[in-house]
Amino acid sequence: MPFVFPELVLESVIKDGLANARDVPDAINDVFGNLTRAFSAAKYGTEEVEKIFKVIQGKEVSVVHSFNLVESNMPCYSIQLANDKEAEELATFGDQDSFLEIPMEGAELAATIFVDNIAPTGYNSKTGIMTLSDSVDLSGIHANHLFESAAGTEHTIIGGIINTLGAKQIIIEKNLPVAILDSGAKIKSSINSNVYQVKGNREHTSVLIGVHTKDALMTKYLYTLLKYFIMSRKSDMIARDFQLSSYQGSDFTRNNEYQGDVVYSRFLTITGFMQQDWRSDHVTLIDMVNVNVKVEKDVYGNKEAGTEDLTVTINEDDQ
Repeated sequence: MPFVFPELVLESVIKDGLANARDVPDAINDVFGNLTRAFSAAKYGTEEVEKIFKVIQGKEVSVVHSFNLVESNMPCYSIQLANDKEAEELATFGDQDSFLEIPMEGAELAATIFVDNIAPTGYNSKTGIMTLSDSVDLSGIHANHLFESAAGTEHTIIGGIINTLGAKQIIIEKNLPVAILDSGAKIKSSINSNVYQVKGNREHTSVLIGVHTKDALMTKYLYTLLKYFIMSRKSDMIARDFQLSSYQGSDFTRNNEYQGDVVYSRFLTITGFMQQDWRSDHVTLIDMVNVNVKVEKDVYGNKEAGTEDLTVTINEDDQ
């Protein structure tokens, strides 16, 4: 239940997309096939496609997390948070979300075994009565505990527990095979895991991805590649807990923040849904404060000391 970082999810998707484009050149041809069609081949054509592939293949495209890093890393994609809002329509009382079950391990699991290495002395398949030797202590055994045979099969103890010397027994299922009498059995708890309360919030989050280059056309190309990565890898984003993603682009602009260099930028806003969870037992809340005040006995009462609403401790040796 780790918290989701949408910026890191999108960074991973972009880097995966760039790596795939390097490994599978046909991906570039698929995306930019219109550059070689009759209506655009004269001006752009295969040379432009090869230029795009050279930029991708040369690992020149960076991914940064601040506008301040853009100028020294061009061409690049920048990733920054645009908006992060709780999904109020999905809020729950007390942020209650679910329960988490974690299997016990080690010493905690070993403590659930009440009686170990049992060699049953008899079993009646018609009644389900299993007799045990006097060395077996059944004082802490109750119905719904489990009898685990030497073979590892588990059988619920129905009842009929007798811990009297010479008559020790339990009742389990009927019609079990004779192997149930093999030595090495055990009686253990039916509870072998811990259950924790999980709390959480749902969020609608928008992330702004900028495309920055010093070439107007290359900005368009990398922007188109970005859309391709996002659309073709939605399943990856969902698997990484950024769900129901949609996108919206911005106008092509020259970025006047960078004096002396011509920087062209385009932006794509990715909006998605996330769920942030945490275990409530890992959070210590201060919901009550006790104040211990030492006063001279029989001189100040709660009213005189102004401590009617506090816990007051009066020590005999402080009189």
